[in-house]
Amino acid sequence: MEEIKETGELIINLSSIGALINSPHLLAYGASKSLVRQLTKSIAVHCGHEGYRIRWNSIHPGIIRTKMQDQVVALNGGDISKIWIDRINLIPLAEAETAEDIANGAVFLASDEARQITGAELVIDGGMTNI
Repeated sequence: MEEIKETGELIINLSSIGALINSPHLLAYGASKSLVRQLTKSIAVHCGHEGYRIRWNSIHPGIIRTKMQDQVVALNGGDISKIWIDRINLIPLAEAETAEDIANGAVFLASDEARQITGAELVIDGGMTNI
């Protein structure tokens, strides 16, 4: 059996559902998040084939209300509160994700329970990419 070259390590890349759905008004953003997704999957396979015990996974959050999100919403003009209500209505679970939701996903991926998970994309979006 070939010698293991590294001890078990974990890399979690933060992507977005922008890697999984069309984003015609945010083309560069969607393309960059798609790159993170592809890079994660490719490096995970490479590390596995080389015998490195490094797991690579990505997390793909949906809508989280942040200052950046407010700026994106403001680009559309109009009543920001109404626009946020409209965005939340796109989410099957009917609420935006929180930073804690994303952190909980990362904690799971870092846990012993996820020791065989590599090259995966953990989508935390309240079901938004399913519609």
